[in-house]
Amino acid sequence: QQELRNKLQELIHLLQSRQNSSGNFSYWPGENAGDNENINTQFSSLYAIHLLTDAKALNINISSDMLEQGLEYLKEVARKNPTNLEQARLQAYAIYLLTRNEIITTNYLTHLQLYLEQNPQDQQQLWRKDITSAYLAATYKLLQDDKTAENLINYYHPITTINPETNPSFNNFHNDNIANAQYLYLIAKHFPEKLK
Repeated sequence: QQELRNKLQELIHLLQSRQNSSGNFSYWPGENAGDNENINTQFSSLYAIHLLTDAKALNINISSDMLEQGLEYLKEVARKNPTNLEQARLQAYAIYLLTRNEIITTNYLTHLQLYLEQNPQDQQQLWRKDITSAYLAATYKLLQDDKTAENLINYYHPITTINPETNPSFNNFHNDNIANAQYLYLIAKHFPEKLK
């Protein structure tokens, strides 16, 4: 257990060296991810902040400035106006992480859900079958709205046949395997009764 904590501390130290002033993270030291920010760099920054959130919950020592800058970055992602499912997915993930860090997210959540429900480009409501619905479900669970959480978590079903050609939002940091892993994490953490 101590060896694992030491490795996690090393990783956090590495992340600290790659955090930019805007709170996001770059792939390489000295690189400013904001100069070339895209869906992949945004996801990797959210994933790094997710690691920090879990580390904090395990009482791993994290610089408060590092986490605060990360939370400010999450707020920036959460308040954007999404124009497609990829952006909405990132927003849902950011809102989930903010809620985990005890930040009030009801306005962000309402704004995103209105977009998702009323998006004329998504007549088939594809977001419901996407990991986006699981992020929203976990957020509602944290906000103790169990009924909404339960409805949303039932929309997503893990994908058993992986095919990048049939997934239009497949990219370096979002594919069916990653979505399934995130889903399993969210189920285990917030809906453990579904693992039985």
